[in-house]
Amino acid sequence: MKQLKRAVRDNKKDFLALVVLVLIGLVSLGIILANQRLALPGWVPVLGTNRIELKAELSTAQSLTPGQGQSVEISGVRVGEISSVNLEDGHAVVGMDVEDKYRGLIHPDASILVRPKTGLNDMVLEVDPGTASGEIANGATIPLASTEPNVNPDEILATLDGDTRGFLNLLLADGARGLGGKGLELSSALRRLEPTTRDIARINGALAVRRENIRNARSWLVMVRRLDRFAIGSRVSVSVHCGFLVVGGDGVATLVGWSGWLS
Repeated sequence: MKQLKRAVRDNKKDFLALVVLVLIGLVSLGIILANQRLALPGWVPVLGTNRIELKAELSTAQSLTPGQGQSVEISGVRVGEISSVNLEDGHAVVGMDVEDKYRGLIHPDASILVRPKTGLNDMVLEVDPGTASGEIANGATIPLASTEPNVNPDEILATLDGDTRGFLNLLLADGARGLGGKGLELSSALRRLEPTTRDIARINGALAVRRENIRNARSWLVMVRRLDRFAIGSRVSVSVHCGFLVVGGDGVATLVGWSGWLS
């Protein structure tokens, strides 16, 4: 021990340089591991994160590769990553490591959509948290009925006949020529129309309700007219009392129906 202390004292500069190099190496290792999105268990200090494991059944796991940092997202926020892809009973089963702090946001009726993040088919799993009571259990599997794979454009085109594909190609080519490289401006204009279309949808809904009320009012008016004709020359009276249509005669009154919506 005394010899070690003497050696350190005699080579103090070399020893300090060695300590500095070790510290720099540890810091560099931590930065590399953080950028590589390495999923470390929660007991690892600083870099560790508590996670839960979820699975999702998919009809196809095309372009889904574990270990590539492909993320699991809720409303565009990264909550985990893809950890495994396996084949079970003729369909793909994708494993996901989800951070434990987001567990309470995911409900048992959650659903998943596979969507491309870039034009190179770098996929992400978009999670719709669901609305059922409670939170999803660790190790739970989202069934095939609640997942949707990515649909490639060629799959859509394959459903069209030859003539339709030809006309569609002409339409796209002429449309691109007409835009003249101003596709971004068109996209921005369409996004600005979103509030207008939302308000129009609300107006259409209100008009549909009003149309139904008018149809019901017309039916009631026809009924009142018939009862009024029947009452002429007889001892029957027709009136509206407290929102109800009242037909009476010989001291007997009968509530025919509610007519408060006629006002």
